[in-house]
This record gives sequence, C-alpha cells and structure tokens, in this order.
Amino acid sequence: MTGEAWADTAPSRRGAPDNPPIATALPTASRLAAASQIVLLLALWVITHPYVGLVHDARLYAIQALNALEPGRFGADLFFKYGSQDQFTLFTPLYKNVVGLIGMAAATLLSEVVGQALWLGGLVVLLRAILRRRREWLLAAAAVVLFYPGYGGMDTFAYGEIFPTPRLFAEGLCMLGLGLALRGRRVAGWPPLLAAAAIHPLMALGPIGVVVFHAALSDRRVWLAIAAGLAAALAMTWLGVGPFGRALQQFNGEWLRVVLRRCDFAFLMEWRWWELAQVAASVAVLAVAHRLGDGRERRMILALGAVTGLGLAATLVGSDVLHNVLITNLQPWRILWLTAVSSNALLAVVILRAPADRFSRNLFLVVALALAATRVFVGIGLVGNVMALIACAVFAMEEVRGRALPPAPRLIAVALFSVAAGLILVIVYFSAKVSPHLLWWLFELTAAFAAAGLLIGVILRRARRAALAVAAGLLVVGLAGADRIDPWQAYVFSPPRDDGLRAFLAGAGTTYWEGELGLELLWFRVGAPNYYSCLQGTGAMFYSGTAADYDRRGRILRTLNTRDFADDEKGMCESKIRPKAFGPTSRAQLAIACRALPDLDTFILDRPVPGAAARVWRAPAAQAYYESTGAVTKVATFYRYSCADLRRGGGPG
Repeated sequence: MTGEAWADTAPSRRGAPDNPPIATALPTASRLAAASQIVLLLALWVITHPYVGLVHDARLYAIQALNALEPGRFGADLFFKYGSQDQFTLFTPLYKNVVGLIGMAAATLLSEVVGQALWLGGLVVLLRAILRRRREWLLAAAAVVLFYPGYGGMDTFAYGEIFPTPRLFAEGLCMLGLGLALRGRRVAGWPPLLAAAAIHPLMALGPIGVVVFHAALSDRRVWLAIAAGLAAALAMTWLGVGPFGRALQQFNGEWLRVVLRRCDFAFLMEWRWWELAQVAASVAVLAVAHRLGDGRERRMILALGAVTGLGLAATLVGSDVLHNVLITNLQPWRILWLTAVSSNALLAVVILRAPADRFSRNLFLVVALALAATRVFVGIGLVGNVMALIACAVFAMEEVRGRALPPAPRLIAVALFSVAAGLILVIVYFSAKVSPHLLWWLFELTAAFAAAGLLIGVILRRARRAALAVAAGLLVVGLAGADRIDPWQAYVFSPPRDDGLRAFLAGAGTTYWEGELGLELLWFRVGAPNYYSCLQGTGAMFYSGTAADYDRRGRILRTLNTRDFADDEKGMCESKIRPKAFGPTSRAQLAIACRALPDLDTFILDRPVPGAAARVWRAPAAQAYYESTGAVTKVATFYRYSCADLRRGGGPG
C-alpha cells in the first residue's frame, strides 16, 4: 500500500474536529512516500549506471566531434577516409561545441549526466502514460533500471547506456514523445520524436512507427497519411534522393562478406540462439501483459508488437535475404530497444496483476530475479530467457484452464527451473572466477538489490522516516562508487605534458598502433589518425570503400596476431592467423607486412619483436588486458618499428 493509500485509511482521533488529523497526515505521509520512492529510484539508477567515460562507441562520436572542430585533421583515418556516419546526425555539431568549450573529459561527463537524466525522465513520462496506478509505474521503472538492458545480436547494444552516445539522448527523447502522445498530447509529442530522429534516426524510426500505428488504431485517416508517406519514400527512391537511393543498391561480393563479418548484428540469421530467445521471451511477456491489461494498455502493446514484428520481418527479408543496402543501414530491428524496455517494465506489472493462486506468478518472480542478476552476470541471460518462456507458457495453460496447474505439470516446471537454477550457479561461479571486477559486481548487485527491495517495501507498505534515511544512504553509496574511470583513461584525457610521447612519435608518418590503447592515444592524446583497428571498421556497412580498405589492411595485419584480432571466428573482429598467439615472433613477419602495405610507415606494438631493433616508450599509466587464457597482462611499454628500415633491412625505427 502506498503512503497515499495508507493516509486515506488512517482513523481519526475521538473527539477531534472533522478530519483535521487526516488532512494533516495525508500530505505528510504522501510527501514522505514520494520522497523515499524518488530517492530510491535515483539510487538504483546511480548504482547500476556508473560513469565509465569514453568507452565502446562513445569514442567514435568523440572523434567525430574532434574532427568537426579541426576539419581534415583525421581525414586519413580509416574511420573518416570514405565517409563517416556523422552526416546522418545533428549530434556531432552540438557535441563539438561542448567539447570545444570545456574540453573532451568534461564534455564526456556532462553529456553522460544530461543524457541519463533525460533518459530516466523520459522513462517516467512513458510509464505514467501507460500505467494508471502509481505503484505499478514505479515498480515498472525500477524493473527497467534493474533488469538486463541488452537487446539485439552479438551483445553489442543495450538501452540506457553508461557512456555518452546519441543513442542515449534519442531513447530519452523517444520515450518522452511517446509518453506525451499516449496521453493524448500528440502535437506536443512530435517535437521530441523529431529531435530524436535528428540525433539518431535509427533509434527513432521504430518509436515513431509505434506512435503512428497507435494513432491509426483509433483514427482511420492516419492510414491515408501512412500511404502518402510510403508513396513519397518510393518517389525519393526512384529519384535517388539522399539515402533513399541506397534502396536500389545491394551488398554483394566482397562488400557483403566484410559486412556479414564486421556488422553481423544487422542480420537476424547471424544472431545466436539465446539472442533470438530473448526476442521471443520479450514478445511472450508482452503477450501476457496484453492479456492482463486494460484497453489503453492493450492498444499500446498491440502497436509496439506490430511495429516490432514489421521491423524484424523487414530485417529478415531486406537484410538477410535481399541484402538491400538501405534496409540494412536503417536496421529496423533496432525497435527492440523499446521492446526490451517495455517487456522489462511490464514483467513487474504482470507479477502484480497475476492471480495470487496461479503457479505462474511464482515463476515470474524467479524470472525477475534472474533478469536482475543478468545485469551483472550477463551469462545468466542464456538461461533467463528460457525461464521466461516457460513461465509465459505456464501462464497460458492456466488461462485456458481458468485455474492453477495440477501437481504433475507443476513438478515438471519446478524441475526445469531447478535445472536452470543449477546452470545459473555454474555461470556465476565461472564468471566470478575469471572476472577481474568481481568485487564491483558484488557491490553493484548487493546495493541494487537493497535499493530495489526497499523501494518495493516503500511502494507496497507504509512509508517511514527511516526508509528515507536508508534511501539517502544508498544514494550516497551509489554516488561514491559511480566513478569507474581507470588510471589509463585518466591519463589519456589529462592535460598534455612532456611524457616523451611526442618525441616517440616524431616522424612516424602513417602509424598502426596495436590495440585499443594505441587507438585512444593517437586519437585523443596526440590528435593523429590511426591506420587500423576493429572499431574503425564500423562504417563498413555504410561505405563500400571503408569495407574494402578495412578488409585489405586487416588481411595483412592479422598475420601478425596482434590485439586487434580475435582468437576465434565468433566475434565481429577478424581473427588471428594463429589463435592464442601474441604478436609477431620475428622481424621477417614485420618486413613482409610492411612490403604488403606500402601506405604504412610505422608499427607500434606492446611486445618486442625478436631480431628487430625498436624505439621504446613507457606510458605513465598502464592498462590491463584480460587474455583469453585467463592471464592478466598490464601494458605500459610500447615498441616502435619503421617500415622503411624493415623493407631495406635497416636499424631502429
């Protein structure tokens, strides 16, 4: 029972005037409950969203901002040489001004704080528009924050990212616009949606489709607008206007091969079974929520389900079968970010609404715990999705029967969940055994469960002053552990000083610096292009030139078995010639690579090459690499080799 509900039922004192004690208690209890709930939700968010700085794709948007500040400086970089994705977004022009004003490190922190505030605010607006009861939308918001945020293939994307990209802002704006539209304020909802499309069109395409489809369910005139929009798109395709001209292009030959490897997340048939199971589980949870929802909620779920189905079908036919360039570039499967948000939110509602005598309700509770643990131990998602499908199947059988399952089917479900629990324990054991971040995992999981448990207690029962004090304490704990910037990143973005780096690179020319450490040093500390890395190949899907050159450089460099290449064929990065090998083992290997890459001047590696003389530089900070063998290698020393000397058999680089 919420604080408001408790206040409404508080008895008045005998002989007191009409209602004054209740009138006083109502706002006091209400404010106490509201304050506790808000602080706990913020604490849960902060605990699960530490600040990690420029990691993952955030580096791509950061380098685009730097390139926009100094046009042409990174023109020779593989990421920019044939075109970059910043021509499709207004994020870069906005971001570059912030970077130019306060610097990259401060701009990264500011963007992340603003983006996360927008995201959490948009989530609250959306859930309040869908769910009428306060306790339901609050618990739904907590579930979205606590449960596993990943979606799509290859473990590449997650909603509400902990690093600054346009996706974070676009998702927040989309939820804000969708929430306003669902509350009947369609005109007010379109500016946030259009702003999201301007910042990241791929993330906004699906939510815009949901708003349009939702409106079409109640107003047939919208179908005419949809038809007109499709006709306009066909006309622009025929005329070759802007990106619509790509609808007449097809991936083929070597371009298709590179894209299927480097950007395999864009093709449904490349996804692994547990990623497809996650989609199925999300759809199943939405179906259960549709069954338990009212008319307004059902219309929203129907619109989301229809657009999700269309997005997946368009991906399967357009990308996997036809290899169409425009459809693959648009990635219509990305509607799954909103599907994941909605299914996580509505799972909490399903638990609240499912009949108490139904066995499936208990199964959903176990699924919720598994999804919460998946946020920290990602491997649990392998099992959690199957558990969710089983719980939904049990719910469907109980709905058909009109009562709980008989003992025999219950025992089967319990047995399956017991096996799943055993697998989860095995996953946790091996994940914890090899993880260098086990203490952080335990801290995050414990603090998050504490915040979530207290939030549930505050929502369902009387709010006490002690709850607010504990909530504030959890928020402080979350803030205390929020800064996860490691020493390496602190060094990369610290003010320039004479640490020998510029002297080490003097006259280096076109440089391949092994691993992501080298990429970060060249891009953000030196302000110079890098010759090759897996990250720079992200534009292969959009530009055939990028794909061809990425493939040409990678085919030669992979013979050196450096850190830019994977130990197996499972990832999106090219694999090493020799799995488990660590760098070149002879001067001859470097010389052969230099002769095969006439446009390369310098190699910088983090291990010495026997028989090859090198310049050496030691960085002021070290970064740890966690090898596939389980060993931890701290890297701070780098070795420079000159291709000119290697080609002619000379001395140091």
